[in-house]
Amino acid sequence: MITFVLSHFIAFNASANASIDDARAIYEKGCAACHSAGVAGAPMLGNKNQWSNRSLKGTQQLTQNAWDGIGGMPAKGLCQTCSFEEIKLAVQYMLEKI
Repeated sequence: MITFVLSHFIAFNASANASIDDARAIYEKGCAACHSAGVAGAPMLGNKNQWSNRSLKGTQQLTQNAWDGIGGMPAKGLCQTCSFEEIKLAVQYMLEKI
C-alpha cells in the first residue's frame, strides 16, 4: 500500500513539474518577447504594479484576453500555434510570478 501511494505521489509531482516546465517554455516561446521588456505596454513578468489591476480579472478572463488579443497584443500574442490550454498555462505562469 505504501508503495502504491508513493508511486502515485511521485507521478503527480512529475506531472506538476512538467506543467511548470511547459508553461515556462510557452511563455518563452510566445510571451517573453513583449512581457519581458514591456513592449507596447505589455505588463512585465513579475512587475506587481503593472499586474495588480489585471490580476483582479482572474485567470479565465486574462486567458480569454490573450486568446482574442487586447490593446496592442494580437490574438495569441506571438504563439499562433498555441492551443487555448497552452495560453492558459502561460497566463498562469505569469500570474504566479507576481
